[in-house]
Amino acid sequence: MRPIALLAILMLPLTGVGQAGIMLLNGNMTVAAGTSIVISDTLAWQFGSGSSLVNDGFIDLGYGATLEELDGEPVTGIGTEQSLLDLNAAGPGAEPGGLGLTLDLPQADGMLSITRGHVPKVAGSGVEGVARWYFLEGSTATPFPLGMQIDVSELNGLAIDQLALHASSNGDGPWEVLSTTLGPLNELESVLPGAGLYLTAFDPDLITTAAVGTDAPGYRVWPTVVQDVVHIGSPGPASPLIEIEVLDATGRSVLRHAAASGSGLATMDLRGIAPGGYLIRVNKSATFRVLRP
Repeated sequence: MRPIALLAILMLPLTGVGQAGIMLLNGNMTVAAGTSIVISDTLAWQFGSGSSLVNDGFIDLGYGATLEELDGEPVTGIGTEQSLLDLNAAGPGAEPGGLGLTLDLPQADGMLSITRGHVPKVAGSGVEGVARWYFLEGSTATPFPLGMQIDVSELNGLAIDQLALHASSNGDGPWEVLSTTLGPLNELESVLPGAGLYLTAFDPDLITTAAVGTDAPGYRVWPTVVQDVVHIGSPGPASPLIEIEVLDATGRSVLRHAAASGSGLATMDLRGIAPGGYLIRVNKSATFRVLRP
């Protein structure tokens, strides 16, 4: 059982009923692995210039505490931070816990838990995303708009204007690309299909480029970023194309193509399906990842 540290509000004097307390960090602090910090009050945790917080444990911000990170000096570490949002108090522009995720949620009964981590998620053949991810869990099942902030120090060598948000029901993927725009404050903006999903950002071209013969030597799928049609080729006459399916991120078949007898080449038109990430399954065995932007 991990040790728990309870932080009470004892920082700066308060004026006015219900006003948040302030805790100021000047210097460096590490939350050790296996340790939890639980903040049970309404508290603004501010960071002085040059300060650093390395979180290798767990920080529970509850319903009222917020982190106020400085540009270029976000929380780092292998741990996570969590905030809770009462959906009865939800509305446009909510940023629970100051964790850098802006949500536009209708008021409703129930709650939403937002967990943030800082270790890059991995997709495709070991391709890493940015050093920031979220897991949203709660009672809301309808799609809702959101904006994800990414500090320049978290880009992990990627360009923010070439990133797309990706969602998955599993922290290890597969990842479904979301239609993404870059907001005026360098937020990646999209619509999340609902709760119960992980969220991070990748370069979509990197994670959807499938090498020739990913799962079965000789099969080919091109292009892997598809505006209209995609081509599928077989290794040769001994391995003709029989059936080709397009699967969405949930594994549901959205298109199916029965190839002509003995055919070694097929073309599928993807203009009728929504933008996003898909798998193309050839002859019920070889699979290739493609993106329709």
